[in-house]
Amino acid sequence: MRALGWTPGGDVSLGETLVDRHATSGRPALSWFGVDGSHRAYTFGELSRLSNRFANLLQALGVDRGDRVAGYLPRVPETLVVMLGAWKAGAIYVPIFTGFGPDAIAYRMAHSRARCCAPTGSMRAAFRIRCPAARTSSR
Repeated sequence: MRALGWTPGGDVSLGETLVDRHATSGRPALSWFGVDGSHRAYTFGELSRLSNRFANLLQALGVDRGDRVAGYLPRVPETLVVMLGAWKAGAIYVPIFTGFGPDAIAYRMAHSRARCCAPTGSMRAAFRIRCPAARTSSR
């Protein structure tokens, strides 16, 4: 536990543990290869910055500690950014399988009480539901 910076009974920040503590190292954190042959690489610093931006967006939208944030995302680097950002915002990340149709998505959103869902551009067309747990930010 000590090597990870955790203390008994203390809060655990997965964003800090997995990415932020390495952000200034300049080291590669993710090397992604797409089925079409494309390649993208990210350093720990880049993942830290991108996930911080997403966490800030979630907080601006009114997502609070303990709220659920769904991700309707394929296996792309943005999925990791959304997961890390949700955790940094204090939210619980809820993965939703991209093979599900609108009814299955709506069921999972309603039963998880997700405040919002993050789909990628290619997934937005399939995502045509309203989230009953969502509320307008007062911030």
